[in-house]
Amino acid sequence: MIALYVKNLNAAFGDLKVLDEICLKVNIGEIVGLIGPSGCGKSTLLRIIAGIIPNLIPANLEGSVEVLNQKPNQTPPGSVDMMFQESSLLVWRNAIKNVELGLEIIGRRNGITSREMLERVGLCDFLFSKPRNLSGGMKQRVNIASSLITGPKLLLLDEPFANLDNLTRESTWQLVGDLRGMGLIETAIIVTHSIDEAVVLSDKVYVMSSRPGRIIDEICIDFPRPRIDHLGLLVDGFERVSNRLRLAVRRGRDE
Repeated sequence: MIALYVKNLNAAFGDLKVLDEICLKVNIGEIVGLIGPSGCGKSTLLRIIAGIIPNLIPANLEGSVEVLNQKPNQTPPGSVDMMFQESSLLVWRNAIKNVELGLEIIGRRNGITSREMLERVGLCDFLFSKPRNLSGGMKQRVNIASSLITGPKLLLLDEPFANLDNLTRESTWQLVGDLRGMGLIETAIIVTHSIDEAVVLSDKVYVMSSRPGRIIDEICIDFPRPRIDHLGLLVDGFERVSNRLRLAVRRGRDE
């Protein structure tokens, strides 16, 4: 089944064309990476999929976008969630209350409590801690729990780990793999500038050109998981795939 289908999508802000004839498909159960030069329109594409553009940010769009067989602004509440690079936690709420916010917004429960969700992301000792008392990695774990509590069918990740140090980022990759194994992450699209991150997390990666962004390559990540072991070491076969992706990204930058 198809979670997302984008066909011949063009996007412009006034005279500035950002996306050019974007075509891509994401199947249910896939994690798909989007990678390309800065300013190529990756985040814009994610915001179109989320319905933020043009509903909240005006833009001129052509083409079609189907999310869970619906238009982006017609998907059921909680079925699509987006996580950003910067923490979106409310500073006056503790961790457990921040996670509960999504349930308050959609007005329903999802079978897993906020306490259980925080335990799944490794924060059972920080349920009542406020954001100021959490490290950057912990804040992003709370953000992940907040995004997953509604049981989204499609999770959109806009460079969510870019501000983390290398060791914390790698442990977060491992967490994403664990959450996928638990069935808490079903289908996801991750925008990233990190080739290693794209290879560790993705089933396939779409490579974009410089603005206006076009899809110039689709690379299947064709070796088994996990791709990073419990010590944080990248497994055999990683370099082969990452070098192929690295060449495609450089080609996209030069176009």
